[in-house]
Amino acid sequence: MLEALKRDLQERFSTVIAMAEEAVKAALNGEKAACQTASKRLSQLSRLVESVGVGFNPKPFEALGKVLSAANSKNAEKIREAVEELAESLGIQPSGDALRDVQLASRAARGKSLLLLTID
Repeated sequence: MLEALKRDLQERFSTVIAMAEEAVKAALNGEKAACQTASKRLSQLSRLVESVGVGFNPKPFEALGKVLSAANSKNAEKIREAVEELAESLGIQPSGDALRDVQLASRAARGKSLLLLTID
């Protein structure tokens, strides 16, 4: 049962990062970034993880929130900084290219090796 719960939490985290990736792409293209739903899901996921009592690293959750906030602002520099923080929290060396780094973070979140660092 714990393994099923862990997989569910990992999938939810992956979904929110994928949504953040799309928001960053839109913001960097000058389009409206749909961050409301992703922010709401991240908030719900954070509360869920805390309530079930599993050990987790809060840094990726906090960094992901900053990415969504930056994407909503459409400020390219804030987006780059937030994405770098997210990448570093997932063990990825940032390249300075926000789009590339958020794509790497999204891919890493879909794989077990880096995601296990996020939700233990």
